[in-house]
Amino acid sequence: MTITINKQEVYDGVMTLTAVIGRNRQAMQAIAVMPENLPLVDTFIDEAVTEVENELHRHLDDSTDVTLEHEAEAVNLHLADKLRHARSTDGQIKSSLLQYLIHYGTGRWLASIEAAKDLSQPYENSAAGYVSKLQSLVCQRSPYIIQEEEYATRYKDDHAANPAYEGAARKLYDTRRRDVQPVCRHIPDGIMLSEDEAIPADDRNNILVAKQTEEDYGD
Repeated sequence: MTITINKQEVYDGVMTLTAVIGRNRQAMQAIAVMPENLPLVDTFIDEAVTEVENELHRHLDDSTDVTLEHEAEAVNLHLADKLRHARSTDGQIKSSLLQYLIHYGTGRWLASIEAAKDLSQPYENSAAGYVSKLQSLVCQRSPYIIQEEEYATRYKDDHAANPAYEGAARKLYDTRRRDVQPVCRHIPDGIMLSEDEAIPADDRNNILVAKQTEEDYGD
């Protein structure tokens, strides 16, 4: 699966954030990113892609294969779906990656502007938060559910692959039933029967069972 971020969206985000900061600090010309500054922003995007890929690889196990590519007009995230990738998270992954790139680029740009250098670290911290969110999102898995018709098919396949299963199960059941049934019962002298005279028992209603032998079982 591939998730694509158009770099123009990243440029627009960085320009919007820096323009707001520039207006609030009455230093628009010094702080706001202009179209002529975009080549520098592009180098920040390249750094961001390397950073996030390294972080994802550092925290994810081998069951989640993630790679990122920085191309001329897009950033592509390739996620190998090895185990029930949760498709419901695709939109969140895309928006989190976009916001990470925007906040990382903004933080790096502000670090070079004296009038807004104090805001650089908060934006870089915000970018790190989106990386943590990405780590969680790409690890989410859909529940493993066996549909009713698939379960029935597997049940039939299991029994077809084991033709002796029914016979063996029946034999085991008969053996266990025979073992738990009291047989060859006898009543020693002096022992009273319970109210149910068909069941020999002592005065505590314990059923009396004699020791069983092979002859008792018969064939």
